[in-house]
Amino acid sequence: MANRRGSAWLLAGLIPLALPMPAQAQPLSPLDPLEELEIVDGKRVALVIGNGDYANDTAWKDLPNAGSDADRIAAALRNPQFGSTGLMLAAEAGAEQAFDVTLIKNADHATLRQAMKDFAIKAADADVALVYYAGHGFEFDQHNYLVPVDAPAKVPQLLVDDQHIRMADLITASTAKKLSIFFLDACRTSGAVIEMDGPMNGETPQHFGAINVDNSGVIYSAGPSESAYDAVPPNAPASPFAAAVLNMLRYPGIELADFYKYVRRDVKGVTKGLQPQQGPVAATRMDARFYFRPPVSVFQRAEAAVTSDGDAAIDAARQAELDALAAEEEKKIIIAFLDEQLAEMPDNEQLRIWRADPLNPEWVWMLRTLVSEEEIQPAAAGVLGGGGGGGMLFMLPAFDHLDIAVGVLEKTDDEQLILAVLGGSDGFAGTSPQKLLTLSEQGDAVAAYLLGVMHFEGIVMPRDLDQARVHFERSAAADHPAGLYGLARYAEYATRMQLAYDGRGALELYRAAREKGYLKATFRLAEAYADRLIGEADDAERLAVLRDAANVGHARSHYELMIRGEEPAVHFAALNALADEGDTAANLWLCLWSSEQQQFEMRARRCFFAASEGEAMAQQLIALELTKAKGRGISRSDAIYWARIALGTPDLATEWRERLEAVARGEF
Repeated sequence: MANRRGSAWLLAGLIPLALPMPAQAQPLSPLDPLEELEIVDGKRVALVIGNGDYANDTAWKDLPNAGSDADRIAAALRNPQFGSTGLMLAAEAGAEQAFDVTLIKNADHATLRQAMKDFAIKAADADVALVYYAGHGFEFDQHNYLVPVDAPAKVPQLLVDDQHIRMADLITASTAKKLSIFFLDACRTSGAVIEMDGPMNGETPQHFGAINVDNSGVIYSAGPSESAYDAVPPNAPASPFAAAVLNMLRYPGIELADFYKYVRRDVKGVTKGLQPQQGPVAATRMDARFYFRPPVSVFQRAEAAVTSDGDAAIDAARQAELDALAAEEEKKIIIAFLDEQLAEMPDNEQLRIWRADPLNPEWVWMLRTLVSEEEIQPAAAGVLGGGGGGGMLFMLPAFDHLDIAVGVLEKTDDEQLILAVLGGSDGFAGTSPQKLLTLSEQGDAVAAYLLGVMHFEGIVMPRDLDQARVHFERSAAADHPAGLYGLARYAEYATRMQLAYDGRGALELYRAAREKGYLKATFRLAEAYADRLIGEADDAERLAVLRDAANVGHARSHYELMIRGEEPAVHFAALNALADEGDTAANLWLCLWSSEQQQFEMRARRCFFAASEGEAMAQQLIALELTKAKGRGISRSDAIYWARIALGTPDLATEWRERLEAVARGEF
């Protein structure tokens, strides 16, 4: 899940700020309970703008992909299908998630103004309003502006608003009943963005800055003072940002904050090696959840060994209602599939038996697989069911187990791996969730582990702790190290949240996975020991785990050993080496650690990196630190930018919010 790094580690004197580090401002650990927030849904409207064909007499360069990006984004929002990824059972599923889209391309100032007026009427009557803007933009005098295609090269300062579109006006026009979403690909330029006629009151036009909007989610295609690429490679049909957004729109069950995180990952991957590398920055200010596509809910609920004794994440009555609706929809899908087969094989008695009771637990899981994979094989041996007429009989597809090595599992982020397996990227052929369920039923320990993570974290499907335990236990029963690690995570969570659980303890399971050399178990033990979340270990074992984790590049362990005084220079150097390689955690720890060894400029560089990666604590710190950096070549607008981003931190403490709001207003 997004930005849930534990921070019980904050030590006295670690942060040299006037304010104490409030508990409310600390990010959640991966095992903290997710708040049961409202899921925003309902009527959806979108305004998609693509400005790329700028007038010849302006200083603004043409953006060949801006218009085509807008076309593709508009089509994806209007037609919420998942293409050929196999992530949905029926082509018509998800139609209620479609947006009513207004598409504007190569708009001049008057056209944009009229489009905003028309969209304001739509947005006021909608639950969710989305704006996607591809084109030029800039910041001046603490205001953000969009650039129409007829914008002049020079404009008097007092007439800036007459020739450009204030982002604040578009925000007002995009106010919906529940949520406003902004995708701002407005940084596709470099150098001076506009030349002003007349005095500028000390202000210089900057790249597009951060906006400050309540009940919103915002993602910027690039970080502060960075340019966004129109195409990578140069002849690509879409910008890296648009391509990443389109890719993530294929997936169900991705919450908005996570959606932004994956978009950033994809863009950074495509632009790796370029100077500069492009890295989108996101900020959310919302007390709710939003999914472009709802979580998958057509899975068989495997029989749980132990329930959570009334502590289910969703109210039982509501869950029963949702399950009934999902079952009815699934029944229709399966019957339609069976009717197609009966049209070809009308005398097949087995088909008729299945159609009479399509959700029978004895065969529904198999029918799900057949529907999802559309793979029917002639009967030869091992036929499911018996004769009863001519024609083809069905046999269960003999799926190969997932060929994912332990070395890949232990070194790859679980969320990234799951999306790659489902979406057919990073060398994977593409596997449907239904196929994963079949493989888990057939004893595939890797499939069972991945399903456990999906249920535990709420990736693609609703969070379901009982189902997470079932699949983790299947994987652990095969003595697979990932399964042992997954079940340990569940056991740790159950213990902390006082859920009914009488299985093997978290420490025993972590140790068992670690004995098999599973790195994630070693890393989690190191984190838990450092935060004193797991007992029953003496100092010698704690130190051994930290050393082992540090030896394989675990940033937190290097930090813990450094502050314990164990070869601090060695571990400080190791942290800097990891940070230079792009390790987010290493950059965060160096950002948070203040000492005479770290000059402000070095520390600020680490904070900038961690803040750009979405680390809320770094965002807050860099905003406040920059207010004290006068005369050090630091832009005033950078402090304002990061303060506005940081204000999106959930449950931000009052004293921090007040200081950040002052910075966001430029009052420093």
